Amino acid sequence: MIEDKKKDADSIETTELPEHHRIHYLPLDASYCIENADTLEAMLQDLNGIFSAVGVEITVDDHTLTIDVAEEKFASVTKRSAGRKKKDANQRYEEIMAYRDTHTAEETFEWLGLTKQTYYRRIKELKAEAEREKEAESQN
Repeated sequence: MIEDKKKDADSIETTELPEHHRIHYLPLDASYCIENADTLEAMLQDLNGIFSAVGVEITVDDHTLTIDVAEEKFASVTKRSAGRKKKDANQRYEEIMAYRDTHTAEETFEWLGLTKQTYYRRIKELKAEAEREKEAESQN
């Protein structure tokens, strides 16, 4: 009996699909499925009603239990999205540097509504982005 359960656990397979990134399936006992079809169908409907909010669908076909996970929906529900939201820097690197030419660094990061540390990190990111854009333009 224990060996059968080990075989069943080892037989769980993962298949990659475009819309559902993971599918796990497990073979079920055919006689159990036939004898308890109504009960299993009711349980399956209840479970799908609960799990549909998080992007999980459970199906049974040909005595095989399948669990489909829509990862994007699952992640959007299960991730905390904690922490302070990033402030939008609507200005481009060139605009910020032009403003900085006539103002101090402190005035510039106050103008942007950023802390000093975030200002310097953002300038570094924007500078790298501006350089990538220039490289892309020169290649075309």
